[in-house]
Amino acid sequence: MILVTGAAGFVGYHLVNALAGQQKRVRCLVRNEPAKINICDKHIEVIQGDIRDKKVIDSAVKGARQVVHLAAVIQSPDPEVVCQVNVEGTRNLVESSRQYGVEQFVFFSTLNTVLPVKNRIRIEFYYLTAICYLRQRG
Repeated sequence: MILVTGAAGFVGYHLVNALAGQQKRVRCLVRNEPAKINICDKHIEVIQGDIRDKKVIDSAVKGARQVVHLAAVIQSPDPEVVCQVNVEGTRNLVESSRQYGVEQFVFFSTLNTVLPVKNRIRIEFYYLTAICYLRQRG
């Protein structure tokens, strides 16, 4: 089974439909937009929850062989929310994936992390912390 976070987003929506079309079992983690996903498809399971909630992540990851991590906050008036979702949420997902023996982990990002963006939220400290953490923990 494949877990897709951010499954209601543009890339996630198309990925989930493509996987289900190949008869793959897909579990979708969505924050608040499950109506965008074809929940009538017998290959698709939807879990609604927040990536910052460790219990939600544990239940979503348990039983998955692959994880495709697409969930992210790109813009928010609160920089702390960006850090919580993009760094802590990803950390939760990585930890649960290791705990439950996920075989493959695919992490998507955005050009906003490497290209200059006007009014960019400055959270370099958090990114460096996450990079060091991931290098140490794999």
